[in-house]
Amino acid sequence: MAGARFLFGSLLLGIVGCNPPDAPTRVYLSTEQAKANSFVKFKDSKAINILMIGNSHANAANLLSTVHTYVEHETKKEVEVYPVFVPFLSDAVNRDDVYGLMSNANIIIFQGQKLSQSHKYIYSTKEAIKLANTAKEYGKTVLWFAEWPRKGVDETAYIENIYAGIAKESTGKIVPTGRIFDFLSNEFPKRELYSSDGNHASSDGSFFAGLTIASFCVGGFKASDLPIPDYITEEEFNSALTFIKSLHNTQN
Repeated sequence: MAGARFLFGSLLLGIVGCNPPDAPTRVYLSTEQAKANSFVKFKDSKAINILMIGNSHANAANLLSTVHTYVEHETKKEVEVYPVFVPFLSDAVNRDDVYGLMSNANIIIFQGQKLSQSHKYIYSTKEAIKLANTAKEYGKTVLWFAEWPRKGVDETAYIENIYAGIAKESTGKIVPTGRIFDFLSNEFPKRELYSSDGNHASSDGSFFAGLTIASFCVGGFKASDLPIPDYITEEEFNSALTFIKSLHNTQN
């Protein structure tokens, strides 16, 4: 299952002035900017165009470059990953540029539903449902990026259930990044998946989250020569791949 080792290089993600993969990438395009710069269309209509709408969890470290690398490797096609930063999905629902990008994407990944840290409150999901239903009308593939839990907090199921409820009312599959974090934390406890704040992912955590997302973008990896970053062991990589494969079975 393992391929050659490699170093992640800088990848252009289809945005002007994007940060390198190791730095947080935050993109917020106003409607005016989108119209003025013609950003409402991806550059290559023949590529696999992936739109990631979310907050700092979706736009941090090497997550986006990992999605790009593995979708491109699996499909052998040009891939463009376009991130749009929003604090919460409710902030995206009234933005014209978001709908312009959605209409030109092949795959739309939503992340950033407002969640209760105490798990006691329920926030509106109607905005996320509207976004997904619009994507469905456009004929797009929809994925819900269910975030990993905070370090030491038992909330993977809580987070997944929120997104599952949204998907049930609209469309899309859940990408359960929390489960890969839980699995790796148990199997490889020395591998630090979190940044110092215990909320955001480290580069290693972002890699495994991105690998999971990429797998769902392509409907499961079939290639036997997937590249392994030099900072991940072959055992960790192959164990993660086996577990990610099992995640697909839970939604069939």
